[in-house]
Parts: sequence; C-alpha cells; structure tokens
Amino acid sequence: MSIRPVKPLIQAKPETQALFIDTYLVNNPQYADIEMPFGWSPRLVTAVLGPVNAILSALISAVVAWIVWKIRTGRERGARQQVTSRWQSR
Repeated sequence: MSIRPVKPLIQAKPETQALFIDTYLVNNPQYADIEMPFGWSPRLVTAVLGPVNAILSALISAVVAWIVWKIRTGRERGARQQVTSRWQSR
C-alpha cells in the first residue's frame, strides 16, 4: 500500500511556502526529485511562481465577475425598457 500525499485544506502564502520549502521536501520526498524549470532552486521557484499564480487567479476571477455583471445588468436594462414601453403605450 502506498501513501498518497494529502491535499491541504488551506493553501499557504507563497512567502511561507518559500521559507519552509526544506521542511516540505523532507516530508514529501517524491517532490524533491522533480526537476525545476530553468534549473532554479525549489525555494526560488516557489517565491517567483507563487505571486504570479495569485495575480493570474485574481485576474481570471475579475474577468468572470465582470462577465456576470455585464450579463445581469443587460437583463435588468432590458426588463426596465419593457416596463417603460408598456407604461408609455397606455
């Protein structure tokens, strides 16, 4: 029986991950063998890609929220125009 890594419920901040990367790699040796991009150290990869990941996630969330807002305000605007045209036709 193999031991599977448990996915954490709370994601640590990138700064915290970079500080404790050595402890993480000791406790998770399967990740220590992964080759890092550009030959960087795991600490540098975590410190650089963590904030990049956070920025991209925030941008995607903002775009989705903007699309939903545009859809909702478009429906409301259409409903208001229908009510106004009914009122004026009386």
